[in-house]
Amino acid sequence: MEWAVIALIGLLIGAGAYAAMPGKVRGGILLTMLVGAVAAVVTTWIGAQIGIATQGTMIAYFFAAIGTGLVLAVWRMSMGGAA
Repeated sequence: MEWAVIALIGLLIGAGAYAAMPGKVRGGILLTMLVGAVAAVVTTWIGAQIGIATQGTMIAYFFAAIGTGLVLAVWRMSMGGAA
């Protein structure tokens, strides 16, 4: 259940990132939300592996939010202009 909540956080941040991005975004909202969900799960898992983010703690949600934001920002910068 915890991973579903983390993925949901990523989906919501992905939707927000899509809305905040200027111009047309390659891949659309679904791809942006999917990237956000995967990024949230992976960054939270990395935090758990290094012993910082344990399941069910606020720091795990923090890792999900910050990691998702960073991944989406890098993804958007690497995309360049709109298609």
